[in-house]
Amino acid sequence: MPALNGTVTSLIKKKDGTVFGLKTDQGEFLYSWPDKRESPFEDDKVSVGSVVEGTWMPFEKDGKTIKYLSILSVTGEDVTPSDAPQMDGSYRSPKDFRRTSALAQAVSFLATVPDADAEEVVKIAQRFEIYLGGGV
Repeated sequence: MPALNGTVTSLIKKKDGTVFGLKTDQGEFLYSWPDKRESPFEDDKVSVGSVVEGTWMPFEKDGKTIKYLSILSVTGEDVTPSDAPQMDGSYRSPKDFRRTSALAQAVSFLATVPDADAEEVVKIAQRFEIYLGGGV
C-alpha cells in the first residue's frame, strides 16, 4: 500500500465545516469511509502544521486518481516558528532590494577573493548600496 509521510498544509472541509481530507506537501488525501478505516486513524488530532503518516489506497474516477486514507497518525507538530516571516519573493521597499543586491555583490566578491576580511566586504556592500541607490 502507498504511504503518506508529510506535513499538513491545509484541511479539506465540506460546506458545513466537516473535515473530510487534508492537503500535504505530497498532495491531497481524502478520508476513507469509517468502515474502511484501520487503526490508528487520528483524524481528530490533525491540524495545519501537523506531521502525519498514513497509508492510502488509490481510486480511479473519471480519469482522476483520488487518494483515500485508511490509516492516519499524527507523528508530531511542525517545528517552524509561527512568527517566522513569510517570504513571498517580494521586497518591502526599493531600499530592501538595493541592500539585498549589494550584499549579493559583496558575497560574490568574497568568493573570488578568499583572503578578504569581513570589514572590507561590509564596506564593499555599503558602496554597492550607495551605487544602486544613486540610479547610476
